[in-house]
Amino acid sequence: FVAAEALPAGTWTVRIYGLDMSNLNFWFADTCSTTGSGVAFCPEPAVLLLGDTVWFDTDGDGVQDPGEGGIAGVVLELLTDIGSPPIETVTTGDTSAPNWAACVAANTGLDEQGLYCFGTDDPGTYIVHVAASNFAPGGALAGMTSTTGGETQTDTLADTNVLTYDFGYLRTEGPGTGTPGYWKNHPEAWPVPTITIGGILYTKEEAIAVMQSATKSDKTYNMFEQLVAAKLNVLAGNDASCINATILAADLWMATYGPAGSGVKASSAAWAIGEPLATTLDRYNNGQLCAPPRG
Repeated sequence: FVAAEALPAGTWTVRIYGLDMSNLNFWFADTCSTTGSGVAFCPEPAVLLLGDTVWFDTDGDGVQDPGEGGIAGVVLELLTDIGSPPIETVTTGDTSAPNWAACVAANTGLDEQGLYCFGTDDPGTYIVHVAASNFAPGGALAGMTSTTGGETQTDTLADTNVLTYDFGYLRTEGPGTGTPGYWKNHPEAWPVPTITIGGILYTKEEAIAVMQSATKSDKTYNMFEQLVAAKLNVLAGNDASCINATILAADLWMATYGPAGSGVKASSAAWAIGEPLATTLDRYNNGQLCAPPRG
């Protein structure tokens, strides 16, 4: 039975909800259909998001703080029961993921490197699991431990996005700190593809170019390269307890007297403020403070 006088000609696809399998000659309510040409005669189900952040929890407090970047390349699995096959698998920072645009728009984290979202139109209880492959040698989470209660989180999806499936990780044993020379000559070791210095966002390639063009006569270059190295050392999972305050102060100095190439002289009042900060950063980057040097 169709409650209409006539339907447009063509091949139709019928979606049936609540079909009584013992009476196949009846179609029950909540039925909608689309034509073969793609013209919709019923609303599409709304896609709800589950996610959304995996990050370097450098202070181990289970909260993503400013300066704690997301971790790209982490594989996550969506399950309905522990031990069941994944319904879907996504990777953090994957811009080709089906729900990426909506995920970015709804992002509750501090960047997009550790961002991920699953999408579904079926409410229910879902489990997000951090895949074991992440912890294998060379994996995105190798040598790290959870600060948010483990590799599995469960929540119920009703009629709104659930973006509280967040996972923080702390490196159990830091890899050791690298100097500016190390970081500009080892782009493959960078834990993030971008970095913010003095309020300006640089790609990895842009930051390395600035570091390679440093001159002794302009102290903004000195501060820039030491600050880049210190931030990368922290993001790589090294102990930051002794350097966080200096990093914040150096970032403010770059925002005030930078950017790199602004011509701050060694004899200037600005460098009288900046030099002690740069010296402390240099000591940290050389493994002389709370984190050892790279082996």
